[in-house]
Amino acid sequence: MPNTSGPDFSPDGSKLAIPYMLNDGRIGCATVNADGTGYTPFPINDPTLNTGCGTGSWSPDGRRLALETWDDSNPARNGVYTISSADGSGLTRITSNPLGGHDVPGSYSPDGKKIVFIRYDANGNPAGLFVVKINNGQLRQLLPASVDLNMGVQSDWSPQGNEIIVSLHVTPDVSGSIWVVHADGSGLHQIHISGLDCGASRSDPNGVGCHGVRWSPDGKKIIFAAGTAATGVNIYTANADGTGLAQVSFDGNDDDPAWGTHPLAH
Repeated sequence: MPNTSGPDFSPDGSKLAIPYMLNDGRIGCATVNADGTGYTPFPINDPTLNTGCGTGSWSPDGRRLALETWDDSNPARNGVYTISSADGSGLTRITSNPLGGHDVPGSYSPDGKKIVFIRYDANGNPAGLFVVKINNGQLRQLLPASVDLNMGVQSDWSPQGNEIIVSLHVTPDVSGSIWVVHADGSGLHQIHISGLDCGASRSDPNGVGCHGVRWSPDGKKIIFAAGTAATGVNIYTANADGTGLAQVSFDGNDDDPAWGTHPLAH
């Protein structure tokens, strides 16, 4: 598909959700069948909203899509919204960003009742990792603004519902590394990837950064993007404890991975 990135499989594996660019330069949401047919860009029935979907958008029952929604002319409208995955109707606001920046949804909780998202201020600085209850908009902050979360969709709820995985910078001068926090905000700890020194200095052209991390459907593995300034970015998988590293792509120009509906065959 043209002008798109960050696809996400529907729970049954039959479709993908992807962002697309409208003729006026805004971002919308589309679906396409997993075999590449049936490309369906959803219209935006609003003259100034952007409604981007992608990795982590699908609700567990496949009926709704979580969106990073924003209005360049009125930042007070920015937040996480949802729409029907069938036709893009039923735009429903879930969060309101009070800082003038973006709320970037990561994924739904396995029971479909909550969404994890990263909040950014008007300058693009991370303002914390949050969970929101869909039925009433109640927020719970899991990580503070002092944690330097990577820009973009970088949070994912584990299939078991007990952990959330993120990519962050330990300090501003190093690249991304992979971390897990319990769903109640406790127990933040790094997953050290055996064979990749994630979180290297940004000044080192051969230093590795890791980001875009997601769980496998059974929660036993992770998939993520990693690379250096010298080699470009490729896709890797590993066991959830960081062992068993496997490289999936090799052309140095790959990003935003999403696992399908079935674990890797053994």
